[in-house]
Amino acid sequence: MNKKENLNNKQIVLNNNIEKDKVKKINIQKNIYQRIKLEKQEIKKININYGMNYKTRNKHLIKGERSHSSLEIQDRFKFGIKSEEKNNINENMNILYKNLSIPVINLDDYKIIKSIGEGTYGTIFEVSRKINNQKFAMKKVLFKNINILKNVLNSLELSFSLKHENILKIYGIYIKYLNIEKYLLYILMELAETDLNLSIIQRSRQKLYYSENELKIILSQLTSALYYLQKNNIVHRDIKPENILIFKTKEGKNIYKICDFGEAKKINDISLEKSHSLRGTNIYMSPLLYRSFKDKIKQVEHNVFKSDVFSLGYCLIYSSEMNFCTIKKIRELKFQGLINQLLKKMMKGRYSDKFIELIIKMIQIDENKRIDFIQLSNIINTK
Repeated sequence: MNKKENLNNKQIVLNNNIEKDKVKKINIQKNIYQRIKLEKQEIKKININYGMNYKTRNKHLIKGERSHSSLEIQDRFKFGIKSEEKNNINENMNILYKNLSIPVINLDDYKIIKSIGEGTYGTIFEVSRKINNQKFAMKKVLFKNINILKNVLNSLELSFSLKHENILKIYGIYIKYLNIEKYLLYILMELAETDLNLSIIQRSRQKLYYSENELKIILSQLTSALYYLQKNNIVHRDIKPENILIFKTKEGKNIYKICDFGEAKKINDISLEKSHSLRGTNIYMSPLLYRSFKDKIKQVEHNVFKSDVFSLGYCLIYSSEMNFCTIKKIRELKFQGLINQLLKKMMKGRYSDKFIELIIKMIQIDENKRIDFIQLSNIINTK
């Protein structure tokens, strides 16, 4: 009986200890949750204060504090903030928002419909404005380096300043502070149907080749935008099908728009159109840039506008053939005459000699013989 009592007493003590441990763990969790809650509130105040200070420039934005939006809830705060970081936060946020003419949006005004794209540089959502259900695209990008974020903001500011029907419209941005090293950038843009690369892939599966008239429409619209850029001393430096978005008019016609000005540059001195920078996507690079890329040379002198013309020419070849075989074969050839023969052989029958000759002018190996966008525009408009 004594043994049983001892066992019972031990069990009671053990149960009491277990209960105490549970209570202790619950209290610890409560303290952690409370600390995180306070940190979140502190971060929220920072984001709201900085966002709202700059939102007052835009008459369409709502003033005052707001609750977390559905987009912000998805990005649940995981990083603590220390009191000594506040000065750095204030300084960094001031730097990021300073001199921005692009509007600051209110995330709480928008509702996520679905994710429409995800890649190395972020996620793109289809969103709608709550007040009128108007649809937009919203890109969310995480930055772990404030200097890279500054560069992106500069490119967005440049893109926002461009007013052309064949250049993607940027409506606004929102910067969300996570911690001293991490920021989220939200970019509100026009919502496209698809991009040229996805359209080519879809058509290749159906073996539905682009007609010459379709390619002429693509070329005409994109040349109009790139002519506008050249006239304003701006170079894109990354022309490729993924950066060509497709929109539909009410009548069902396609509108092609250039996007992603991350590599774009304003040339303040027109005499500096000869650049030494190596930029772009290698498969669409001009011969000079491609050779430097293969040889791992980061600096090469080239005409920036004519390099973009070459990239556009390759986009047309890819669209016409709907595979990379022709481009890869052209890359292997060192003489312009052989390139011309191959292109005529591949495209003849579906496209006119005049159209093929125009593409040949765009992909000349010697950039001194290659046309720029002003010359290309004149050729298109005189036909």
